[in-house]
Amino acid sequence: MANYNDNTVILKVEAHAPRTIGSIQRITGFVKIRSLGELISKLDLDANPRSSRRSKVTAEIIETIKETPDLYPFKSKGILLGASECVSLDRGRYSLTFNDRKLEGILDGGHNTLAIALFLLEAAGATAAELRKIKTWADMKEIWPAYADKIRSFKSQDKDPQLNALVPVEILVPALPGDESSVTDFMSNILFICAARNNNVQLKRETVDNQAGLYDYLKQALSPTISSEVSWRTNDAKRIDVRFLISLAWVPLSMLDLPKDISPLAGNTAYSGKQQAIQRYADLISHEEISVLSGNNCEIKSQPVISALNMVNDVLETYDIIYRNFQSGYNENGGSFGKITEVKSANKSASNRFTPFGHEPIDSDVPPLGYIMPVAFSMQALIGKRQDGTLYWLAQPQEFFSNESNFKEIMGAVKDAILMVDFDPQKVGKKDLSYSNVKDRVELLYFKSQRGI
Repeated sequence: MANYNDNTVILKVEAHAPRTIGSIQRITGFVKIRSLGELISKLDLDANPRSSRRSKVTAEIIETIKETPDLYPFKSKGILLGASECVSLDRGRYSLTFNDRKLEGILDGGHNTLAIALFLLEAAGATAAELRKIKTWADMKEIWPAYADKIRSFKSQDKDPQLNALVPVEILVPALPGDESSVTDFMSNILFICAARNNNVQLKRETVDNQAGLYDYLKQALSPTISSEVSWRTNDAKRIDVRFLISLAWVPLSMLDLPKDISPLAGNTAYSGKQQAIQRYADLISHEEISVLSGNNCEIKSQPVISALNMVNDVLETYDIIYRNFQSGYNENGGSFGKITEVKSANKSASNRFTPFGHEPIDSDVPPLGYIMPVAFSMQALIGKRQDGTLYWLAQPQEFFSNESNFKEIMGAVKDAILMVDFDPQKVGKKDLSYSNVKDRVELLYFKSQRGI
């Protein structure tokens, strides 16, 4: 029996047609726009691989609702919903309970739902200034509560042709409600259905991996500030590119004793092949020796992998330190960092004047990515391995790279690598020798520190 709480929505489906195939019941029909307020109030897009953004598409949907509402059900593919609990009520009404928000909810049609939400907000009296501020689903949800009561009142307005426009709806539920086996089969299949339905727009690999739960432990291991600023899904539009983050996650991950069919990721590959970093990360985390996968739940059982992921936040914080101090360290070795043509190009963007992860403002010139990646991967020289395969820091990297004497020595090796290729960041970032020389310098400095030299 459904639990009537914040996870439950009652939808009246016009011309409803339920059909059962195997472990899944498919209910098709139409829902009037005025009846979708509760659904939008209670659901987010957690189950949808893509986070919806306002665009030309949403504008065209709104125009259709306003200008030709009678054509909307024919021009729109509508909304796909998935729910693990469903109770068929009278008059074509269905009570849907979404127990696992990461798997259940709006599986496809997020842009349709966002457009409908924008239309309802405008109809409820949202100002033009408020509506202009809405760029994403998250923006819409910030404004929505102020107008939710008004939108709820629309359910009784059965004369307005726009509010009565029909939205095509497809609802997927377990074939046997309440049957544990049927629900388990349903939950096992729903992630694959969701990914397949979204194939009309090529989903990025990282978006699919996020939906499968492969980033869940990493999200928890990162500081909340950093984790909340990562674009884990398509259209999230956050500051931090998940591909860049995963590339740096291979600083500790490459130091593990990996399964035989998975190779460590070299620094130059992390620099030039971020998609390969994403692919190999997915192969590692989803490996049967590493994790237990069930639906969109990924439980990492490998303690060595857990230890490596727990080090990623330190890597990112140290990257910011290197980024901030790069110019001063380079110039202390007799260089003129700001005069390098490639450096001038890298500093044309105002967004580069902040540390990439902590987002702290900096005044100095910042390095091209090709210059900094060999320094980032030199942190591997500070990683130790216990007998059980778990990793630990020989020296805390934030402190080691903040030490002015250490950093000057490290930047001496970096400067040599830069001069060797006539300042070309691409060649620095792709050249194996750049990485080995800087890592060797860090190893030497650590060795000296241990012996008080």
